[in-house]
Amino acid sequence: MTINDIPGNTFRILHEYIYTGRIRYSALEGTDVSELLRASDLLGFPNIKYSLPQVENIKKNSKMEINHAEFLIKDISNLYLSIEFSDVLLEVEGEKINAHRVVLAARCEYFRRAFSGFLVEANQSVMTINEVPGNAVFELIRIADLLLILELKYTLCVYLETVIEVCNDALLEILNSDSFYANELVIFRAVCRWIKKNQNNLDPETKIQILSAVRYPLMNNEELSEARNTLGSKLADAVQCRNKSSSDKPKFRGQLNNNLNLVELSQIFTDTNEINGSATVMELNTLSFINYIEIILGDVNGSDIKPKFYSYYIEVSIDESEWTLVIDHSNYNCRSIQQLWIEPQVVRYIRIVGANSTANASFVILNVNYNTTGMEMVKIKNGLVVPNDNFNVASKSNYATVIEGENSVNNRSLLDKYIENPHRHAKYTFHRLGTGSIVVHLAQPYILSSMRLLLWGENDQSYGYTVEVSLDNEEWAKIADRTEKLTRSWQLLEFDSTPMHMKHALALALQPENDTKLRY
Repeated sequence: MTINDIPGNTFRILHEYIYTGRIRYSALEGTDVSELLRASDLLGFPNIKYSLPQVENIKKNSKMEINHAEFLIKDISNLYLSIEFSDVLLEVEGEKINAHRVVLAARCEYFRRAFSGFLVEANQSVMTINEVPGNAVFELIRIADLLLILELKYTLCVYLETVIEVCNDALLEILNSDSFYANELVIFRAVCRWIKKNQNNLDPETKIQILSAVRYPLMNNEELSEARNTLGSKLADAVQCRNKSSSDKPKFRGQLNNNLNLVELSQIFTDTNEINGSATVMELNTLSFINYIEIILGDVNGSDIKPKFYSYYIEVSIDESEWTLVIDHSNYNCRSIQQLWIEPQVVRYIRIVGANSTANASFVILNVNYNTTGMEMVKIKNGLVVPNDNFNVASKSNYATVIEGENSVNNRSLLDKYIENPHRHAKYTFHRLGTGSIVVHLAQPYILSSMRLLLWGENDQSYGYTVEVSLDNEEWAKIADRTEKLTRSWQLLEFDSTPMHMKHALALALQPENDTKLRY
């Protein structure tokens, strides 16, 4: 956008005013004030003329400034829910809300990351936000923490301190949260102080109900002894009340640090025993919520002449005595970087064990965290990732590769995103008629239900083809047969959702004398 009739120095002053609501007197030195007034009228800033002092006063008070921050706040507030200039729709529990990327990114770290260009949301016109239910203050605190709006989180915490009363259930809601992380004895003592302060307004049943929110099985013997000495017979009543509303196993509390990579705060070592052989174990510095694990398998740069595949499984534990299987890829040939999603849970130990021919392999752990920036892009089903429509698993960014097929350039071609251009025929993957196929190896197993591919040729030929999938590169299942009717250009294939893993064998049955150029 070209702006004429305004001197550069004058516009720079007004440009700063647009973003900050301020004009520094020191910036006006050497500036034609009358020109500034004319430009402010031209751009629609009538308030400046009423606040601008005489030139001599500017020189005398060069450290002062015009401060119209209140107008800036008002102008931004007017954009709230406004359709005008809205460039993104936020979908929350089915409701679509008009919003503005620049405002969201400036005010909220969560959206700044989402719109930074590294995630799919950067270019989406509709962004779905999950994990934001409820209107309670405690939920708002959790959401503020989720969205990294720390000032709001602090203010809500201060407010919550003033409203936790006998007549509401806010205290129980906090105590029952798995992410309310503290030593259980510390929690017990705080509950006792609260009950003592409000004892005149509490009936015996309410006291027992609040005491039952303490997780006594998480205490050691010394801590339990203090609880018995404090409560006497009431302890048994509290434990009995808790057992009626919870399972036999204690629910552990864990720290919830959104998007914090816990690898840097942990110890990683190799554990060798008779049952598991060699395993890579990560010990977190404290009990923590996680839902995402990222590891490296072998050579990620692809320098090996023949790629090496790995089979493995991952278990998690609270105390190393009982382990829970969260990832089982022991029957799959995986490669490169693994981006693994699990159901959110509290863990202290993570164990990665090689299986079959890679039983003694070691693994590099890149990232372990509670990931909120990508959780809306995937679901978990039977321990496998189910990506949404905007998550392209057959892309270089997700470490897929072409292991069979020829290419028009040195490297076999996969696209993260197809962009139409005049040289679109310069790169493509193909196979010779009647010989071989194009095979794409996904880095890890996924449950998929659709794929897109682009057929093209020098003269826009039409083709017939078939598509097969495999879990092991040995047994193949046909999911599409397009041999009866010739087709060309973009292909959208939809099929029953199955755990397809890794290899999309695009065995293309073609018209005689034609090769097939494929990109997807």
